[in-house]
Amino acid sequence: MLAKHFLRKTCNEMRRPVLEINKKAITAMENYEWPGNVREMENVIERAVALTDGAIIDIHDLPAHISGKMHDKDSLPSLHIPDEGLDLTMTVAQLEQTLIKQALERSNHVKARAADLLNINRTTLVEKIKRYGMN
Repeated sequence: MLAKHFLRKTCNEMRRPVLEINKKAITAMENYEWPGNVREMENVIERAVALTDGAIIDIHDLPAHISGKMHDKDSLPSLHIPDEGLDLTMTVAQLEQTLIKQALERSNHVKARAADLLNINRTTLVEKIKRYGMN
């Protein structure tokens, strides 16, 4: 009931038709402990509404720690250190910039949605965009 309340509230605030939550997503939410309590649930619903393009929130629209889909080593890009070594700081910065660009493109340059895709705060994303000189 509480999730449906947050769903209606968030959809109204985002001026979207009220979405549905499918059975798998509801089950995952029911099985989750909710250590952040009501605020965490509200944030999860807001994120799901922002990221869902369809009319139904699916388990894939929930964060990995709730859906049970944790990132494993197979989901990470395969990187190898060349024989001559590499500049770790520069490599991490390049990867971060690439991921930020992808998130911005995927979110139609809506920073709040891009930040959700990267699981960081919007202000953190804005700071990184400024630091890297990305416009």
